[in-house]
Amino acid sequence: MVLVALLGVLAGAASAADPPDPSCRLFDTGTRSVLAIHPQELAVRKGWTPVAEDAGANAFVGDAVFLNDKVAVHVPRAGDGTFFCYTCGPVARWRVVCQPRPVATGGVALKVVENTAGAVDLELAGQGPSNEAVSLRVRVTAGEPLVQVRPGPGLETVQLLLAATHVVVPDFFGDDAVFSAEAAGRGRVGLPAENVVLALQDGAMLACVWEASDAATDLVPSPYGDLPIGIVGCREGKRIWMAPLDGPDLWQRLTVGEGEKPLEVLRRFKPPLPAKWRASFVGDGGACDSVTFEQPPDEAPVPDDWRGSIIIYPIDRSRETPLTTLLPVDVLRATLGVGPCEYVLEAEGLGSGDAPPTPAAVTQWIERLVKRKRAAGAAEEIRERLSAMGTYLAAVRARIDDYAAFGRQVRAACRAAANDPAVAALVAICDRLDRDVARGRAAMGTAEEATRLAGLLGAAARTAPATPDAIESCEKAGEALRVIGAAHEATLARCRMASRRVAAQCRAGTSDLAKTVGAMARATRQHAPGKPGG
Repeated sequence: MVLVALLGVLAGAASAADPPDPSCRLFDTGTRSVLAIHPQELAVRKGWTPVAEDAGANAFVGDAVFLNDKVAVHVPRAGDGTFFCYTCGPVARWRVVCQPRPVATGGVALKVVENTAGAVDLELAGQGPSNEAVSLRVRVTAGEPLVQVRPGPGLETVQLLLAATHVVVPDFFGDDAVFSAEAAGRGRVGLPAENVVLALQDGAMLACVWEASDAATDLVPSPYGDLPIGIVGCREGKRIWMAPLDGPDLWQRLTVGEGEKPLEVLRRFKPPLPAKWRASFVGDGGACDSVTFEQPPDEAPVPDDWRGSIIIYPIDRSRETPLTTLLPVDVLRATLGVGPCEYVLEAEGLGSGDAPPTPAAVTQWIERLVKRKRAAGAAEEIRERLSAMGTYLAAVRARIDDYAAFGRQVRAACRAAANDPAVAALVAICDRLDRDVARGRAAMGTAEEATRLAGLLGAAARTAPATPDAIESCEKAGEALRVIGAAHEATLARCRMASRRVAAQCRAGTSDLAKTVGAMARATRQHAPGKPGG
């Protein structure tokens, strides 16, 4: 029904010395077409008529165009409801196509839902191939580089056609998955994505985020040449966002060749801007070993004899990141309303509102109380939070055990279907899962060690400020607990990624093995505290 293309455009009509206007504006172009307008037309706007804020259900004579200072949306009136979006800037960066399915067969009607300086929201409605009603809404808000699509009744998927060389499924605590355009050209590729993917091209990134975490996402061969198509499953009312991220060499691809060591290659990387950078060492089937750093690290997550590509991009901001720079975690917060920690905890059913029981959150809260000399008056709450932290760590370990058992179940199913062509890929995922669980357990330490450190932290907090070294004792115990907590969370994230990779591998399969193992993967991710089936 709808086609969305995001690409860089020429600057607007205002001179370079004038500050851009962040407010939203809606225009009627006066002419109808089925093609995207030339970017220069956004600056000239010849024959365009501003649509008044109170126009309501305006009867457009021509195409509709609405924009702010960062993105513009063009909705052609002719054809099947195609619309195009553009990012405002001096360099053409992106051409992304988005087409919800099924398409409208007899054209679409436009309804102005909102038209103010703060936001423009248009609804496109029509009939599908079987005369079923299909609709969606497209929204842009003042000053934000986000295009929001809200699927309505009748829509099943949204196709994203993008000129990308790589598609990244970021993992905020564990390891990414990275897929190339060449892989998409060879056939359907299941993406192990739940809510976020990043498309990479020519130093720029496009973030795509969606609310429906149970929506399957795949790459399929494109009919338009070497551009992959990403398919995002729709849920009525569940929003999808696209956000172009731009900057100087915002991502880079390095190659570790013969005679080189991965760490040496990685340390040659010069960050073009201050940020928390993610380096993903790309392996078979898109699986990666990833590391996050602000300056090139002292070690790599792969052995010295590793060979292949390293994809490097900024995943989150540091203290020095420019406020005008938009990064993937910024998009996550602006769309889903959560940061990486809350996102992972919610996905696993381990969230706890404004006071998450993670070692990082609990220990930093206690340290702040000690430094402000308020710990004595909060002794009971300190005990409660430390107890909740212990319960949280036990729940994470239990979930890791669930995933380890899932891996054994997948292996058993593969042994029973040894001739199925999917067996090799599934066993490789299980091998990776076993490795991640083993190294994770080694880094996590024992429950007794976490309990001992929590006791030391609580005792130091209770004696502060009477004991001179209380702050130092708190910081030592707190840092050790944060290391343990990070190991728990990274291991859990890697396990969850393994189940997502299994589900993606089985999604397009029709064999009994694919159906059985795919159901196992879904059930394992759902069977968590606070989740359906938990």
